Amino acid sequence: MKNTKKIFTLLVSVIVLLGTFILAACAKSLETTTWTDVVTASFSDEIPENSCGIDVETRTMRVEKTVFGGEIFSFVRLPLGVDFFSNEITEAKLFMYAVQDASPKELLIGTVSGRWTLYTSTYAEAKALVDNNGLTTAVLQPEDNGWVSVLVTEIVKAWVRADIQNFGFALFPLAGEVQGVFADMYHTDGNAPYLKVSGRVGRRPNGYGKFSFTRVPEEGRLGDTVNGNCLSYAVRDSVPVYLEDLGGSYPEVNRVLSESGEDGVADYIGELFEKYVEEHKAALRVSKLRRIDGFNSSIDPAKEYRIVMRLGCYATEDQPLSENARNFDFHFWSQLADGRWSQKYGWSYSEIIPATGPGVSPEKHYWEMAKYGYLYRSKLLYYAVTKDTNEITVHRPSPFADVELYDYVNSGVEYVFKKGLMTGTSDTPILFKRGTFAAFTARLRFSPDTALTRGMAAEVFYRMAGSPDASRFANPFDDVETGKRYYDAVKWSAANRIIFDYSGDGKFAPDRNITREEAAAAFYNYQRLSGVIPPDVLLEIEPEDTDEISKWASEAAKKLMRQMIFRCLGNFFIPKGEITRIEFAGMLRDYCEYSKR
Repeated sequence: MKNTKKIFTLLVSVIVLLGTFILAACAKSLETTTWTDVVTASFSDEIPENSCGIDVETRTMRVEKTVFGGEIFSFVRLPLGVDFFSNEITEAKLFMYAVQDASPKELLIGTVSGRWTLYTSTYAEAKALVDNNGLTTAVLQPEDNGWVSVLVTEIVKAWVRADIQNFGFALFPLAGEVQGVFADMYHTDGNAPYLKVSGRVGRRPNGYGKFSFTRVPEEGRLGDTVNGNCLSYAVRDSVPVYLEDLGGSYPEVNRVLSESGEDGVADYIGELFEKYVEEHKAALRVSKLRRIDGFNSSIDPAKEYRIVMRLGCYATEDQPLSENARNFDFHFWSQLADGRWSQKYGWSYSEIIPATGPGVSPEKHYWEMAKYGYLYRSKLLYYAVTKDTNEITVHRPSPFADVELYDYVNSGVEYVFKKGLMTGTSDTPILFKRGTFAAFTARLRFSPDTALTRGMAAEVFYRMAGSPDASRFANPFDDVETGKRYYDAVKWSAANRIIFDYSGDGKFAPDRNITREEAAAAFYNYQRLSGVIPPDVLLEIEPEDTDEISKWASEAAKKLMRQMIFRCLGNFFIPKGEITRIEFAGMLRDYCEYSKR
């Protein structure tokens, strides 16, 4: 009997050891990721009104008690570029390069509790974002080649669990004349602070939705994941959708905000979104979009996936919400099949949102308006989406057969076409066959690489002015025939000294390609006529080929370059060169966007 027990115990031990061995063999190896893109700032009570700029010349951040009894502390913020869940992280270290040998052996470390910005937060504002009771003593471990590290595992785990939001580390000096001088975000030789996180990626649950789409390796700018914005990404489409596309307007958003607050605006945008999807569901291949109560509301994962929308409104009495004020935006997240969430900004690749995961509400997270620097802070609207195809759709393609979707949206062509400033070069639609059946799409030509003519340019400036009545103006040119599409535009342009006969031969030459110096002069003449003249951005720039620019165009050429309306390669203006239609579309968009401010 005793022998039987011994044999049994031995067998159990062997099984346990064998199981441990198998688990160890199956377990994923330790992985390490490095988080960069750091932002740093130093704050001093001796320079209370200045957030940064301490030792700008040496590009350092400081953590020290000064000889005058004051203190300098620093903030360090890094984005959470993490693929781990919190329980998979084994170690996290903050690495800093010690610029001086007198780096301390210890310092106080904690977390920043709120938003701060580079160059704008004052000493008092920064100090108020740190709970002194939350600071703990951390030992600086020497590393190779002048680097030191500090263990921050528990802080990083708390960020990844979304227990606290990641506003960065706070580094304070201990009592005494302790000095720490470290490389900051701008330091040369790649010595900026960084975070190294190690862990083992475990199994991921599956069943949180139909799709598991996220960052894709570079596939060129026309890759499916590059096109579109957050809304189109949420419905698996590549055409960006903005407020005006939804049928909304800023006056209406301001009205709703004044009556119902930020959450009321969220409901307003939600209703527009639902209506838009319903109207375009055939092209989007979305058979069903339904509002659900929360992030863990039940869905059919074989057919559906979850998305969530949130927005931010930052209106003041003096500055209502508007596109140009950049104080309003809405944003969508999409849930992956493993429970994490992902997002996308316009013309960039999609990305997993760190610290998201099963059972963690998106409401716990820090939603930042990447393009404006504010926070999305309204209530969250959740939806379940049924997409009937695994392909990314193109529900609203470019209307021009010769302009790809990316260029149509991103180059200015869409802007000038919707505003009626530039039209197609052919009034006859071109039919394109779609699929294997007799279904055709009519599309126009824009001729993006065709040179702009003087007649085309006159038409554009005439339309920008509102196409005023030109019947009172005489036609001073014998080569501009009555009935031509540019007839009124040329008369108006000549009368207002926008584009006229530079050569003195009494001809306008409407079909001749306009030169760059002629276009610059016309653009500057229109600016002075309208009274909207953008400021110089590049103050000291001078064309390298100034001697080749005609005297009558010299001032305009320099002005348009300094305004960055004309983009010039290597500061060469190339005055006798030509301008393509797509180049001119971008110039018009940039000027019109400024003129609305």
